[in-house]
Amino acid sequence: MFHVGAAPIMAMAAPTRFSSIHPRWLWIAVCGEAALIFWMSHRTWKGATARWPSGFGNLMHLVTFGTLAATILVAGRRSGFDSRASARWAMIGAMSWGLIDEVHQFFVPGRAASVADLCIDACGA
Repeated sequence: MFHVGAAPIMAMAAPTRFSSIHPRWLWIAVCGEAALIFWMSHRTWKGATARWPSGFGNLMHLVTFGTLAATILVAGRRSGFDSRASARWAMIGAMSWGLIDEVHQFFVPGRAASVADLCIDACGA
C-alpha cells in the first residue's frame, strides 16, 4: 500500500484476460481437460502411432500435461491462492493425474503403462 499525503492508495494488479472469468468456470475447464485425457487414454490407437513422426507421442504428453498444469495454475490464482501455492498445486495436480492416467492405461487392452510417459508428463507439468 502506498501513501500519498494522508490518503492510502492501494496498489492494483493489472487485469489479465482471465480476470473476468469466474473461478468456477476455470475449475470446470480443469475437470473437462482431465476427463478428455482420461477418454483419450482409454482408446487403443491401433495403427495410428505408425503414421506419427518419431517423438510425436512424447510431444503430445508434454503439451497435454503442460496445458493441464497451466489451467490449474490460472484457476488457483483466480481462486485466491498466491503464485507459489498455485504453481505447487498445478504441478502436483498434473503429475498426479499423469500417474492416474498411466495406472488407467495399464488396464486398457492394447495400451501399456510406462514410467517414461509418467516422467514426460511430469516434465510437461
